[in-house]
Amino acid sequence: MLATLSTPLLKTTLPRLAVPLAINRLNLAQNFKRFKSTSQFFEATDDTFNKLISGPKDKTVLVDFYANWCGPCKILAPIMEEIVEEDENKVLVKVNVDECRMTALKHNITTIPTVQLYKNGVKKGQFVGTRGKGVVEMFIKQNSN
Repeated sequence: MLATLSTPLLKTTLPRLAVPLAINRLNLAQNFKRFKSTSQFFEATDDTFNKLISGPKDKTVLVDFYANWCGPCKILAPIMEEIVEEDENKVLVKVNVDECRMTALKHNITTIPTVQLYKNGVKKGQFVGTRGKGVVEMFIKQNSN
């Protein structure tokens, strides 16, 4: 589909971008919806967040603050899932900042993706932005003691 922009001095045809952008946002939302809660993976709400970060004793809880429309969040998500799948002592809690605004505000989340690490309910560390698997593993090792 093309949109025509015409003025007395200029007549040009521009691609209509609104439809493809809307479709891309739907695709991102569908990809994040595939995330199911299991014994190592949880989708938090404002009501369940505190219980999820303090519940599993002696486990490292990684909290991934994300949004469906966030490109860097899409890149980081499979890295986080892979790291958690490799170690049964790690738990991943996903927090959609669009749906859990109170939790995001309470934890001062201003940029996504933001990853926080909790041990026995206590925040031990945080990083902002996409990182490679090796860097995330170093972050976990440094902050999980």
